[in-house]
Amino acid sequence: VMLRMGENTVAYDERFRLYLTTRLPNPAYSPETAMKVCLLNFFITPAGLEEQLLAKLVARERRDLEEMKTMLTQSRASMTQEQNNLQLTILELLQQEEGDILEQEQLVETLEASRTKSAEIAAKVEEQRTAEA
Repeated sequence: VMLRMGENTVAYDERFRLYLTTRLPNPAYSPETAMKVCLLNFFITPAGLEEQLLAKLVARERRDLEEMKTMLTQSRASMTQEQNNLQLTILELLQQEEGDILEQEQLVETLEASRTKSAEIAAKVEEQRTAEA
């Protein structure tokens, strides 16, 4: 396999590792990025280290479970984003409305849909937490 780095083409070596460091005390990465890289926090607790080591062992021994965990994490992230979008929509509608908000059909329908969707998302997140444990 050949890789292009800038203007140069180089051969890929399976033993190649790239280490990046940051001075940020708490860097934020998307769930997709966090699942593809190994993050090492030097301020880690013994429980956190145990969890990371267990994840590495599961990834090596039971790849199917690791793939399921990755899928659940991505699903949870998308549901959380969907819930945030619903909240933003409600806030925008509340900001735009004038007069009695109970008379605004679109706002009431959006609130009802949001309540239903939030309950569904909460149930799915709880199911996923149970499945991950």
